[in-house]
Amino acid sequence: MSSAMGLFLLSVLAFIWVLITRKRTSVQEKLYLVLISNDELKSFVNLREKVKSLLREKNKKEAFRYVSQETGFGTLYTLKYIDFVEKELENDD
Repeated sequence: MSSAMGLFLLSVLAFIWVLITRKRTSVQEKLYLVLISNDELKSFVNLREKVKSLLREKNKKEAFRYVSQETGFGTLYTLKYIDFVEKELENDD
């Protein structure tokens, strides 16, 4: 019984150590890591251009739907990505 309790405590301590020491990354870095690690850089560029054109047309709802459908990102990452592209558009103008 005590060995099971010891193993449980060791696993809890390991979990806490992982939580404390893990590297924090920004949403933008996570997006790049997900897209580039899946070897989809070309589709990422196409996605960005399509989203830019939708945002130029003031169609943010369609841009959201398109990003969500094409990438499978959740709501938070989709919104962050659209904000990222909007800032890119502002810098381009």
